[in-house]
Amino acid sequence: MKNTKIGIIVTVYNKEAQIAECLSSVRQQSYKDIEVIVIDDGSVDRSGTICQTFCEKDKRFQYFYKENGGVSSARNYGLHKFKGGEYVVFIDGDDFIDANYIERLLQYKKYDLVISGFRKIKNGKEIEDIQPKNQVISQGNLEEYLFNEQSFQYVGVPYTKLFKFSIIKKHHILFDENVTLGEDVIFNFTYMKYCNEIKVISFVGYNNSIIPNTLSRKNYKNFWKMNISFIDNLDDVFHYKYENYWAFMYMRSVLIVLATESCRFKAFKNAWKNVIEDKEFNKLDLVKIYNRKQKIVYFLLKHNLMYSTYIFYKLKHVF
Repeated sequence: MKNTKIGIIVTVYNKEAQIAECLSSVRQQSYKDIEVIVIDDGSVDRSGTICQTFCEKDKRFQYFYKENGGVSSARNYGLHKFKGGEYVVFIDGDDFIDANYIERLLQYKKYDLVISGFRKIKNGKEIEDIQPKNQVISQGNLEEYLFNEQSFQYVGVPYTKLFKFSIIKKHHILFDENVTLGEDVIFNFTYMKYCNEIKVISFVGYNNSIIPNTLSRKNYKNFWKMNISFIDNLDDVFHYKYENYWAFMYMRSVLIVLATESCRFKAFKNAWKNVIEDKEFNKLDLVKIYNRKQKIVYFLLKHNLMYSTYIFYKLKHVF
């Protein structure tokens, strides 16, 4: 394989228990021509010390400390510090990768983007494999592929992907630091709009650690408003308002919010009220909702069957 310089951007914030495993997995890659950019987003634990030790022992590793600004800020900082290799991958500081991860992604480097699968790891044990089907996506079927429940779980995350740095640089694509929900999806989908062909592979080599109370797993106040804002931000990319894909994203947010708040009836009731009182809810058209679960929840909402829906969620029936 011809040597191709690849940048690996690792972002870390207070991950002293996981960052050593993460960086070790990067150091042990079978593909050696890498530039590892470790961004410490203002950690107050021992993460910084651990990162600096790795960087001192391997010249391919560079450590940068910045004031805490959030994961989007850290990733953007990493892109700014990247010295100009051809490809970029992102890794979260509490995750780790298989030894052949980079090598496998680079086998498909002729494509504008490579998407692979990942494992979910909890308490050191594998709980689920998210494994895509091998295929090539073009602009002609891009939106159909993206706005699908099966593929959305892996196309939206910034990890498990090989990006061309030239596309990022040419189109000034960055993570929106003012967005608190879905900024990674917006980054990915914006990037994909500039891709001629995207290669999806079934390979699973990224290990995503499920850790309670991390940024993506917190319960937020105003969670419904955050989801609506995310849908609107995505509309700036695809201009899909009130069409099928907008309906998919809207109802997907409804399901997520109701599921998140289903632990307590009072919270669920408030979430239900937020949805049915939202002016955009009345813009939904049943014929534009093609997902079975979404159709069921839409029917329950339209007929104000809140208690039935709550019981379904609590018993984990259908949902």
